[in-house]
Amino acid sequence: MKTAVVAFSGGAEPSGKLIDEFSEKLTAKGLSLSAAEILSPSDDLGFKHCFEEFRDTVDNLIVLDGENCEFDLRQKIADFLDSPLFENETARELWEKQGGVDPLNYTMPLTATLIPNRNGAYQGFMTEDEQFTLAVLPSEKTQLFELADSVLIPYFSEKANIGGKVLRLRCFGNGKEIDGILKELKEKHGFTYYLSEENGDVSVTLVFSEDKNLIRGKIRDVFDKLSDYIYAEGDVNLSETLFTLLKLNGLKISVAESFTSGRVAAKIVENPGASSVFNEGIVCYSNKSKAERLGVNSDDIIKNGAVSSVVAYQMAAGLISGGNCDVALATTGLSGPESDESHKPVGLCYIAVGFADGVHTYKMNLKGGREKVTATAVNAALFFAVKNIKKRGNYNG
Repeated sequence: MKTAVVAFSGGAEPSGKLIDEFSEKLTAKGLSLSAAEILSPSDDLGFKHCFEEFRDTVDNLIVLDGENCEFDLRQKIADFLDSPLFENETARELWEKQGGVDPLNYTMPLTATLIPNRNGAYQGFMTEDEQFTLAVLPSEKTQLFELADSVLIPYFSEKANIGGKVLRLRCFGNGKEIDGILKELKEKHGFTYYLSEENGDVSVTLVFSEDKNLIRGKIRDVFDKLSDYIYAEGDVNLSETLFTLLKLNGLKISVAESFTSGRVAAKIVENPGASSVFNEGIVCYSNKSKAERLGVNSDDIIKNGAVSSVVAYQMAAGLISGGNCDVALATTGLSGPESDESHKPVGLCYIAVGFADGVHTYKMNLKGGREKVTATAVNAALFFAVKNIKKRGNYNG
């Protein structure tokens, strides 16, 4: 397995010496450094050439950012990966705690996973494409070596089949709650982990240093404690997970959306071959549409409000009664910025998942602005659909 490093001159640490010491650390763990490049802080073209060359010739590329680059390194990487930058909430919190100055230090490509730096403002990240792994880390020696020991070396060791275990989980829920559970498990079992969240969709990577045969009980405990949140293992998102479950079980889904206005359906049909599992999507934004298209009782809308468990239930039931689908998914809520005539709180939403033998409804009180509430509700709808299909096991009609 080949690993390369790219660093920039002019930082607090002499680049050549730092790379030599870093190479010794890798060698001591059974790994090796195949190539290294030290670039000028202004050499964006040189970085582009290095990235393109190493992308095709090594398994792992580590970029050490001394925070003195005269070009936007993270944006360059995002462009190379064709993955837009976004602000990672966990990274921002850590950055603020460390007194960060440059807000670029908590952004990362959308396809990346956070490598949390609790000892400095610069937040690292990692991304994978088939067998190629890119890690972007701070070049300050103490921070770099801590992240290398806790995350990078165990991860590369697992990749090279030297030992240890890397476990990737995808969860949905409150990132702070999940982080709290993981902190307790870390104290109990001694693994390291890193977590990133976007609109309730949480990516968790756990790194165990022991031999695989010694950690089965620890992994089982992780799954038990996070069972309410986990929806998949590996690097798959909610939409991909739902699509796979529908296809494997031979199910067709229909979607009725009010305040999410078609975004749940759009996520499902992002998957190639979606026509095999997707029947229809109805955006019933008005109360009249809910009544005429889905048979929602107008008196119930007047009595309970459009944003209610009763209406969500009837929206899903209307899809099921219309035929041509095995699973129905419905959303109704208030995304803001202000409430409606019902005066219910912004962020309140109801999601319903229906089958021929029953409908399940879920109430959520989401926080944030209009876009965040809507995006989180879309993820929640996909998650509840996944969890309900999994509960049923093999579908029998």
